[in-house]
Amino acid sequence: MASSMDDRFLAQGADRSVRVFDLQSGRLYAEFKSANPHPLSQTCRLSFRSDGRQIACGDDCDMTDLLDLNTRSRVWQTRVQNDKLGMGH
Repeated sequence: MASSMDDRFLAQGADRSVRVFDLQSGRLYAEFKSANPHPLSQTCRLSFRSDGRQIACGDDCDMTDLLDLNTRSRVWQTRVQNDKLGMGH
């Protein structure tokens, strides 16, 4: 789970998705389904950009996404090789 710096949004990693809630209304603002084809991948890392308009998220299968809250879309995705970064599993 992560909250935006302005406390407007709360992002929660769930079963193969990221759900973003508007903290003022308490309502679901956006939901991003995983594009990772692995059936058991789980979102496990979330971080808001400092202005709160984008979220970087990573799953336990080394996929990393950039999600845009203005357009409610995935703008970028890549596979990160953690073992090459010295961050092995």
